[in-house]
Amino acid sequence: MNWRRWHWLNDITLPLLAAILRLCWMWPWLQLIQRWLTPSYQGNLLSPWQIIGLLLGGMAMTRWVLGRSWSIARARAWIAGTGIGILFGLLWWLFARAGYAFWDVRWLIALGQTLIRWQVEVPPPLITLLAAAYLWLRGVLDGRLPLTHERVWGTFASGFLILALLLLIGSSDPSGLPAGTEQWTLTFFAVGMAALALSSLEVARQTGRGDAEKQPRLSRYWLVSVLSVIAVLLGVGLLLSALVTPEAIARAFGWSSALLRILGMALYYTVFAVAYVVFLVLTPLIHWLQSLVSSAPRTEPIQMPDFQKQLEEISRNPGPTLPPAVGETARWFGVIGLIVAIALAFALALRRFWGNGAEEVEETRELILSRDLLGEQLSSLWRGWVDRLRWAPRKALSPFLPLDGEPQTRRVIRALYQALLMAAKERGLPRLRGQTPVEYAQALSAAVPDSGEPLSVITQGYLQARYDLEPPSAERAEEVRRAWERLRATLEAWHDDTSPGPDA
Repeated sequence: MNWRRWHWLNDITLPLLAAILRLCWMWPWLQLIQRWLTPSYQGNLLSPWQIIGLLLGGMAMTRWVLGRSWSIARARAWIAGTGIGILFGLLWWLFARAGYAFWDVRWLIALGQTLIRWQVEVPPPLITLLAAAYLWLRGVLDGRLPLTHERVWGTFASGFLILALLLLIGSSDPSGLPAGTEQWTLTFFAVGMAALALSSLEVARQTGRGDAEKQPRLSRYWLVSVLSVIAVLLGVGLLLSALVTPEAIARAFGWSSALLRILGMALYYTVFAVAYVVFLVLTPLIHWLQSLVSSAPRTEPIQMPDFQKQLEEISRNPGPTLPPAVGETARWFGVIGLIVAIALAFALALRRFWGNGAEEVEETRELILSRDLLGEQLSSLWRGWVDRLRWAPRKALSPFLPLDGEPQTRRVIRALYQALLMAAKERGLPRLRGQTPVEYAQALSAAVPDSGEPLSVITQGYLQARYDLEPPSAERAEEVRRAWERLRATLEAWHDDTSPGPDA
């Protein structure tokens, strides 16, 4: 993520809209869970601003870490440490700030006692801890990749299903749905349609990037049109929900009650007639089987053990019990294990540094099967086998990804980086499997003196060209080219100094 050039849509607007989408279903669910698990607690487990802050904070922290020249271990430590610190700060603010200062360790002990000693109701700090951990983890996962149209659509679809489940479960609850569920649902659809419209605009801009005249421009007319369509659709939905009520549906289908009654009576008499005929035939068979069973010798029933008596004996002699200190220690270890598991989840969310930031390639596959095409493919396969058996010389495959279709600046920078990899490999310094560009730059600068500065420029330029949504500028490509000229001279000088002479 290049923080020196923020994109108002990809870096601000779409993340905010995605956070609001998750808030719209998260808030009613928290109210419902609080009603079920901890009804005596009167406050809010999390406020709407805290939910949005955790989502955007995890996303911003992830993109900031990915923009640094750090190893994966350091990046994971920052993500996990920051997340755990924010969780503890949030728990203190919600449940302990009235009695303790943040630097007072006693509030941690009091919070731990609350988490390990509960019987009837689930303690509110435990629910808040799990919900906040999920929100921070969700933000970390969102920060690894740009919010494309497909990801926005996935967020909208999953939120819709969760809201539908909430409406289904909440309607069966005697207390009804949480207060404000209708408003949150309406906000969800309004924000979701706006996010889908804006992400579709970004897809159109990416498609028409090569032709400036075909690029759609965001104007006030476009915004007014989109907002008008959203308002009209929501208004039509509210009107239909007001008109199409269960009572209206019952009145509309009232005319069919007589017909349904007649069909029901016809079905009843049909089933009765079939059953009468069947039992008329089966009755003699049933009497014969009963006579066989009555003439057979009777056996004594199996005596079942008296489980109630055994349980009473066990309760009178419970046997050895664990000391109270052992149970207390086990509960504290359980709380510590939960915190460690949350920290590991935060760290492992960055599965591989820069590894999941690859550009998404849009593929279109078509199946055109014909006899000529099948014959040509079989002939090509046969020729390849024959050439392989004859040890025919083949053209070596390039170890690098193709650069066809890339913008000019991306192609230039990635070609320079491929030249760097090839030159270093020829001099005995290849890039290892699984080694990230940042880790490889660190290893190469440690092996070749005076190569740190140009290596840093080339690596940062490659990361921008490979993973940023916007292509690098021409000035950036020229900077990488000059750095490669300096680094190539440094590599040649280092190789000449380290190579043995002819008399060695």
